[in-house]
Amino acid sequence: MAALAACVVLTVGACSGGSDVEPFVGNWSQHAGSLRINNDSTVDMTYQVSDDNGMPSFPELKLKINSVDGNVATAKVTSSTDGKVPTGSVLLLTLKDPGILVAMPDGTVRAWCDKPSQEAGECGA
Repeated sequence: MAALAACVVLTVGACSGGSDVEPFVGNWSQHAGSLRINNDSTVDMTYQVSDDNGMPSFPELKLKINSVDGNVATAKVTSSTDGKVPTGSVLLLTLKDPGILVAMPDGTVRAWCDKPSQEAGECGA
């Protein structure tokens, strides 16, 4: 029943006892960042960027996954502390071993690692 309810709420593709967002759900990591994708298609993301003086900052984004097509999810920014990624921007999340690639509006691609790969030291610092 919960899977059916999730499918009705998400309306992300066909309903077959679950939702298309399920492969994306979980906690993903990168050096100085976190990505959490929830069952309700909401996403919390923090990452490191440098300002013009080389000083680090850690913007926070909130997203909502609107659609999933195979291994690619389209998400809209619902809240942002990054001036380069304003609310309303669209990001693409692609499942690709060992994790997820997130294509930002400026063309930057950020890589996120699954937990087993991170623990095995396969994902950088």
